[in-house]
Amino acid sequence: MKKFIAFVLSCISAFGALAQTPTYWLLDKERTWQKNGGLMIQAHGNGNWGSNSLDNQWFYDMTIGGHIGPSQEEKLLFGMEDFNRVGGNVSGGLHFYNFSDSLFGGDWGLQIGATTNYFASAGFSRDFFELTYIGNYRHLGDTMNLGPLDAQFQAFQKFGFGFFNKNTFTNAMISLVMGQDIQKLDVRKADLFTSASVDQMSLVYQGEFFQGDTAKSGFGQAKGLGIALDGDINIPMKDDKGFISISARNIGWVNWGQNTQIQEFDTTFQWTGVELQGIDNWENNIGVPNWQDTLGIKSFTSSRWVPLPGWVNLRLLRKLSSKISYEANLNVQPTSNAIPQISFGLNHFVAKGLMLRERVSYGGFARVTIGLEAQWKLSDRWFITAGTSHAAGWVNSKAHGLSAYGSAAFVIPSHSISE
Repeated sequence: MKKFIAFVLSCISAFGALAQTPTYWLLDKERTWQKNGGLMIQAHGNGNWGSNSLDNQWFYDMTIGGHIGPSQEEKLLFGMEDFNRVGGNVSGGLHFYNFSDSLFGGDWGLQIGATTNYFASAGFSRDFFELTYIGNYRHLGDTMNLGPLDAQFQAFQKFGFGFFNKNTFTNAMISLVMGQDIQKLDVRKADLFTSASVDQMSLVYQGEFFQGDTAKSGFGQAKGLGIALDGDINIPMKDDKGFISISARNIGWVNWGQNTQIQEFDTTFQWTGVELQGIDNWENNIGVPNWQDTLGIKSFTSSRWVPLPGWVNLRLLRKLSSKISYEANLNVQPTSNAIPQISFGLNHFVAKGLMLRERVSYGGFARVTIGLEAQWKLSDRWFITAGTSHAAGWVNSKAHGLSAYGSAAFVIPSHSISE
């Protein structure tokens, strides 16, 4: 229960196999949805978080409360790289596929969809983590490299329409994007020097922070508007034993309105101690300068174009036999701190209508992960998918990620609609 609560909270406060065309749909030769025609309604949801350095115990402590002790801090610091990454995403939506349409010769139909998306990521240095959780006492007479530091949070909703191929599920959709909220920090450089006698400190930093219009808040609030493209190209192999697929999601931009609050900083802040005089008779007061001026922050409002947290995926799906197939994926998220992710998986038809998949992945926000998934066609009308790309995260607090995704599709035959 603790893992479940932490996972849900992180998703609310904060990509995946589900977003591609399901493997079963490509391998299934019965094509019952084409035979039935009509309308297919698909509901889907996805949530995950991952890191190459922070583990699930840290995640639980930060989301549902707990004490991060010195031993845990030291273990995390010991396993860190010079630059570290963490990210999470939660999304959900509805899609409608109309098989009754006869576009472009009859093999194509119309689709519409609506989704809500919440995305967060950060990239930080080892020294930044040490300063935040442990302090700078190990770096007296030395400089800590706190940058680069990049963190972002985006919340947005999409409403789109497009077309799809009834045989291969090749599809394209264009969406109106309503930007609900954004916060983005980009520190290009940050160095902290502490003298050996701890009587002098110097902080050099450059970067900016901006956030959406603070006068608006809540679900569906349009702090910005934009456009996005989504699609899949599923190319059958000549021997009819597999597919080569290219998928893309959230390829677009949002213009956050003219009330977007921006703060730019580029300065050197020096501290040389505090000298108190006349304190015995209170002759002088201790003056504290305006911190915003001292820190060299320039604040203003302006509109800002920002790319969505999109991704592109290349997949090779190949049959080994009538019941077993394999697939290899390469996933790239160009606008986040994630590194390219590679994965390899095996698919097994273990019973009529039921396919299981095991997958090993490396990259993204996390390290090596093992995923498990089930795709089940219950009948000619129902299709269900459920899985996780971080199976170990549900049983091991030292794992570096946690995820779950699922979908349910229901087909309404054309004769039911006409009636």
